[in-house]
Amino acid sequence: MYDSSFSFRTHESIKNQAFDVIRSYGLSPAQTFNMFLTQIAISKQIPLSLDYQPNTVTADAIKELIDGQGETFEANDVADFQQHMMALTNPDVSE
Repeated sequence: MYDSSFSFRTHESIKNQAFDVIRSYGLSPAQTFNMFLTQIAISKQIPLSLDYQPNTVTADAIKELIDGQGETFEANDVADFQQHMMALTNPDVSE
């Protein structure tokens, strides 16, 4: 017996399209979400193929860092990271 529930917001058109696919498999949305969450819990991974291809600027920056070039920094916490990133994007803001 299930003892927990959750809800989330999404675009209605996406929901309708997805539910049509789910029903075409003979499943309910609840069954599908339970299968999805069970798979995450068992595998400790998100069961999706997230094929990310960085754009040229990002790929060049990654290669530069792999090659030991480029600027790196260490942050003590999220606030420190955010402050450093703001300084990079807005040089008028002092660190």
